[in-house]
Formats: sequence, C-alpha cells, structure tokens
Amino acid sequence: SLLVSDRATLAAVGEFLDDERVMVEPLCAVALAALYTRPELFRQHGSVVVVVCGGSLCSLDDVVAWRRRAERGSAATSDDDEPGHGHGES
Repeated sequence: SLLVSDRATLAAVGEFLDDERVMVEPLCAVALAALYTRPELFRQHGSVVVVVCGGSLCSLDDVVAWRRRAERGSAATSDDDEPGHGHGES
C-alpha cells in the first residue's frame, strides 16, 4: 500500500486538469497522486490503467479552497469541505 498526503492529492487534481483538461474530485485523485508522486513504483508494470471519475460535484473554486486549507494544515472538516457545498454552485 501507499500513503499519499491531502496536499499531494489536491495537487493531483490540478495536475490532471492541466494534463487532460478533466476535473476530478479529490477522492478520485488519490490514485493519480500516487502516480504523480511515486511514478517509479509503476514503471515496472509497463502500462498502468487508472479509472478516473467525478468532478461533477466540485468546482475549481472548491479545489482552490481545499488546497488553501491543506496548505494551512487544517484537519478540521465541515460541510464547506465537501464536494457540492462550496463555491460555484448554482
């Protein structure tokens, strides 16, 4: 198993958005964070498939807010931390 930080996971959301132009939710980005932060663990397998989904319940504003909280080291969560409860909702 591999442990990735919240900060790495949120960075993976942005990196995947830059690379593929697809928004994913942080929970989905955990697998991406593992690939982005520790690619040497996966090279031996040749082709690696990661199924990504989500992004419909969060906005870029949500991701920015979560990253700010992760950078501050806040471990507290509230409804505002959950997808669909932040900025950008209509």
